[in-house]
Amino acid sequence: VDTGGLTCYFPMPFSGSAKIELTNSSKRVLRIGTTINYTNESIDNNAYGYFHANFSHSNLTRYHIMHPILHALGKGKFIGLYLNIPHNHSGVALEGDPIVKIDSNTRNNFRYTGAEDYFNGGWWFNWEMFSCHFAGYSKFLEACYRFHYLDAVDFKSSIDFDFQHGGDNDNFEDYLSVAYYYKQPVSFWVSRYTIKAGERWNFSGTGYNPNSSLIATFDST
Repeated sequence: VDTGGLTCYFPMPFSGSAKIELTNSSKRVLRIGTTINYTNESIDNNAYGYFHANFSHSNLTRYHIMHPILHALGKGKFIGLYLNIPHNHSGVALEGDPIVKIDSNTRNNFRYTGAEDYFNGGWWFNWEMFSCHFAGYSKFLEACYRFHYLDAVDFKSSIDFDFQHGGDNDNFEDYLSVAYYYKQPVSFWVSRYTIKAGERWNFSGTGYNPNSSLIATFDST
């Protein structure tokens, strides 16, 4: 960035190779400097899995359609969120509730009473900005973050995290978010998780030797 720097301390394990890309989605030229360090060490996939970051942009938000934060399949841990509402014309965007559904099981669902509560700053942050280790309000009425370092949200098969916009999910603003999570690596992935007779079913994978045999079991078949 032009006026400072950002440092990421999230472990990002990789087994064979890694690639980091930066995309400039603006219309102006940006000056960027980077430093990347890494160490060779063993990876415990049961402890972390692989690091993921999911960017989502709603411009503008749609009536009664929530802003998607993260929709992921598999087993992993949700560890953080950065939310940016760069204009916030109405000023009530933070009245929207964060809604989280875990493993498609209603017993695991939970929601917060307003965005400012989720970012650990109720009552509209008392109209002041703050920056703590795991939560902060870095730009007035526009930018918030929370990292679940000590309270990671575990999911075994899926996570669906959506954000309301405004108290009645009817606020029209520009929403941008980045969700951070770890997910266990899988040897293959499928195009769908349910299938009917006559439908096409595709799966892809990595790490298999040429001419390897892959066996799929459907119920007892």
